[in-house]
Amino acid sequence: MEAISHLTKGLDALATLPDGIDRSRQELDLLSFLGLVLVATKGQAHQDVKAVYVRARERCRQLGVSPQRFLVGLMSVHVVRAELQPAREVAKELLVLAERQHDAALLVGADFGVGQCSFFRGEFAVASVQLDQAIARYDSRRHQNLESPAGFPADLGVFSRCLLGHTLWHLGDAEQSLRRMDEALTLAEQLAHPYSRALALAYTAMLYQFRREPHLVQQSAETALTLCNEQGFDYYLSWATIMQGWALTALGQDEAGIARMRDGMTAMQATGAALRRPYYLALLATACGQVGRVEEGLSLMTQALTVAGQTGENWSLAELYRRKGDLLLNSIGREAEAEVCFRQALDIAIRQQAKALELRAASNLGRR
Repeated sequence: MEAISHLTKGLDALATLPDGIDRSRQELDLLSFLGLVLVATKGQAHQDVKAVYVRARERCRQLGVSPQRFLVGLMSVHVVRAELQPAREVAKELLVLAERQHDAALLVGADFGVGQCSFFRGEFAVASVQLDQAIARYDSRRHQNLESPAGFPADLGVFSRCLLGHTLWHLGDAEQSLRRMDEALTLAEQLAHPYSRALALAYTAMLYQFRREPHLVQQSAETALTLCNEQGFDYYLSWATIMQGWALTALGQDEAGIARMRDGMTAMQATGAALRRPYYLALLATACGQVGRVEEGLSLMTQALTVAGQTGENWSLAELYRRKGDLLLNSIGREAEAEVCFRQALDIAIRQQAKALELRAASNLGRR
C-alpha cells in the first residue's frame, strides 16, 4: 500500500508541472508501475486498476504512441470483470500491433489474450491452438515476468500453461492438462515470482475441483491461502477460499464449506471480479442441494444462468445445466425438467467439443 501512495503522490506532483511530452512520458511510466501494484494487491478487476489502464491508453493516443505496454493489462481487466467483448477487441488490437512490429514478447501476450477470450467464450479448440502458440513463442530466458512490457503482473509463460491446462481438461485430455499445470507450477517456482505462483496454485486447485479430487483441492487451496495472505493478493485469496469451501463440502463438512464458499464469493465481488461467477454459483447451488436446500439451490442456478447469458461466459454452460438437472431430480415431480437440462448440457458440450462435460451429461441421461 505504501507503493500505491508514493506512485499516486508522484502523479499528483506531475499534474502541477507544465504540460508537455516529457511530463506525459513520466506519467505513463508511473501509471505502468501503479497498474502493476494495484493488480497485485487489489485484483485485476478492481475499478482503480481499470481507471489506470484506461487513463494510460488515452494518454498514449494523445501522444500518438503505441499503447502496447498497457494492452495486456487492460485486456485482463476486462476479462476478470467478465467484459468479454471489450476484452476480445483489445486482444485483436494487441495481435495487430504485435504482428506489425514483429515483437516476440508482445506476440506472446497477443496469443495468450486471444486464447484467454476464446476459453471463456467456450471456444476450447480455438483456445488450445492460441495458448499452445503462446507457449511455443515464450522463451523463459527472454520473456520472464513480462509485466513491464505487457502491463500485467503475472508471467505469461505460467499463465498460458495454467489456462491451457483447464482447456485441455475440457477437451478431454486429462493427462496433458495435469502435465501443463505441473509445468506452470514448476516455472513459477523457478522464477521465484509470488504472484505467478499464487495464480498457478489457484488454477491447480480448480483443475482438481474439475476432477473431483477434494483432498488435492484442499491442499492447493490452503497453500495458495497462505501465500496470498502473506503477499496481500486479494483476488487469488478469494478464489482459494471458494475452492477450500468446495473441498470441505465434498469431504462432508457441508455447512462449514458453504459458509466458506460464500465468504470467498463476497470477497471476490469486492475486488470487482465477475469472471467465473456463474460457475461459483453452481458449486454453491450443488452444495445447498446436498443439505436438502433444493429450492435455494435452484434459485442460485437461475442466477448463474442469468449472469452467464448477460456476459457470454459460456465455458461452464454445459456444467450449469447438468447441475441444475441434478437439483431438479431431487425436487418431486420435476424429472422431465431435469431431462431437458441434461439434454441441453449434452448438446452444449458436443457443440463446444468439451468431451469431459459431454461424458458427464451423457452419464446423467443414462441414469434417467
